[in-house]
Amino acid sequence: MASATDPGFVDGAAHDAQEVTPSDSAVLNGASFATGLYVGTGGDVTVVTAKGNTVKFIGAPSGFIIPVHCTKVKATGTTAADIVAFI
Repeated sequence: MASATDPGFVDGAAHDAQEVTPSDSAVLNGASFATGLYVGTGGDVTVVTAKGNTVKFIGAPSGFIIPVHCTKVKATGTTAADIVAFI
């Protein structure tokens, strides 16, 4: 159970977050995969899922959370910006 001294370990919640620079080759740091993405500035987001599939989310609006386990946010096909990964 979460507390004031241990706020990040609630079942289903992310343990950390990191800013994402889309890249066709670099994997996300800090975990084997992200548990979701926050899109700060809307656009398309292309990811490689935890199962290895490449998927393009078209027209994700600003402030949207994409609930997908992914290992990469690809530069090719991604027009959204200010993306944060939940890890």
